[in-house]
Amino acid sequence: MVITTRRQTNYAHSRKAVLLSSLLLTLPNSQPVFAAPDWRLTPTLNLTQSFTDNFRLNTSDGSSEFITEITPGATLTRQGNRVNLALNYQMQYVDYLSTLTSDQVNHRLSLSSESEIIEDSLFLDANARYTQQLIDRRSANTGDNLLDPGNFTDTWVFDLQPSWRRRLDTPLGAKTTVGIDTTVNTVGYNNLGDDSSGYGIRAFVETAAGKTPFSWSISAEHRRADPDRSLTQQTETYDATIGYRISPKTEGRLRYGYVDNHLDDPTDEDAGVGDFWGAQLLLHPNARTTLDINYNSRLLGTNDRGFTLTHRRRHTTWSLRHSESVSSTRQEFLQFTPAGALICPAGDDFLLSECRLVESGEAVLPGPDEQVFVVGAPLPTLREDRFIQESTNANLVIKVSKTTLNLGLFQRDRELQQQVSKERDSGTNIAWTLRLSGRTKTTVQFTWTRIETLGLPTDYQRAVVFIGTKKLTPESGLSLTIRHNERDSSDPRRAFSENRVAIAYNRTF
Repeated sequence: MVITTRRQTNYAHSRKAVLLSSLLLTLPNSQPVFAAPDWRLTPTLNLTQSFTDNFRLNTSDGSSEFITEITPGATLTRQGNRVNLALNYQMQYVDYLSTLTSDQVNHRLSLSSESEIIEDSLFLDANARYTQQLIDRRSANTGDNLLDPGNFTDTWVFDLQPSWRRRLDTPLGAKTTVGIDTTVNTVGYNNLGDDSSGYGIRAFVETAAGKTPFSWSISAEHRRADPDRSLTQQTETYDATIGYRISPKTEGRLRYGYVDNHLDDPTDEDAGVGDFWGAQLLLHPNARTTLDINYNSRLLGTNDRGFTLTHRRRHTTWSLRHSESVSSTRQEFLQFTPAGALICPAGDDFLLSECRLVESGEAVLPGPDEQVFVVGAPLPTLREDRFIQESTNANLVIKVSKTTLNLGLFQRDRELQQQVSKERDSGTNIAWTLRLSGRTKTTVQFTWTRIETLGLPTDYQRAVVFIGTKKLTPESGLSLTIRHNERDSSDPRRAFSENRVAIAYNRTF
């Protein structure tokens, strides 16, 4: 079962991870873990032994290294009438055989919850994440924190979202809703010194189409974030929308409003302050196809300029997305589930028509019998600056019998506003999985990325990964991973070639 939030909104010290976990004790209707059948607690353990031939990721003295990982963890889920929750915690202990670097202990936590405090009226959603994030994508890196751990920092995100709704019956059968959405959030980085706290409030009145094909809405929204070092991030938006249901499968909307992104001298005049108009067309020609086209004459603080096309069949899923908006690094972190994630039933025996694609800004609570596949570009470099972002993602997933093929293309452009710089990440992801038997499968992955920054040489990074997994019992398994990473750069400090082999044992209890 997939649970989504009622709205779209736009981890450091171990003590903070404990504080995030303690949030569970404050949730409405909370009770002891084993007091109700809808709670599920699943302890896990992962043991990995790796060998790399280039620990330092350079072209001169790479230094080989043996790395041992011990990762205990647990997943807690609850699904009920009033509270839905998914919590995962892992502690990663990393031991290096030589003295190339200090051993490390990393904490990883993710939390998503929905609570209905007063039926059909007062709601409380919470999302949290504590993880290790790459500081600078332009430095030599393989995308994981085992090599060059100094280029990673603990990052925590916490977002609490109370909301209120009141539904009113109006003439002609239309349903009118009056509501207030609020958010209080924080984004922090260990040792970077640019933590930020923020809040937002949106008040609205909306009427859905009833016996008449017309709908309308009026809303006012204010958002603000105060980083410790960089400039305040603030946006106000006021708008009115009129919709017309052309047919049961087609709807059009017109929008007019005023926006102030508080950018004094934006690189694009469309990101400046002033009134705007917009139009949206939603097409649902059948249950498996959706086309959403949206345009606003000004760039807003959410993904409100672009289009989304999705098409699902029995064995294939297509998706194409393009968006342009004003965003920031902290706002990207607050998008807890990236657009393009595919939510599917657990295991290998499922049809793609049973999966669903996650829309931009939509939080998802995967159930205990579901799995998430993520395709897309990595998060940006940790620079707390606002930027105009233009993003395009195209994905195709093909699943026939024992074979699954995933093809992805992505490009993301960012124009930083205070630092006056441009960045572009583009590339492709290809993954092919073959199930050899009921307990054994292999996966081959290829990733190619082009990394561009204004005034600096362009880098090209490639990775080829082979993964073989075998289930020993329903609760345990072994895996073998062989990986080759390579970066081409005219700057010798960023060029490298690295090979790695890893054997892992995992078990659930």
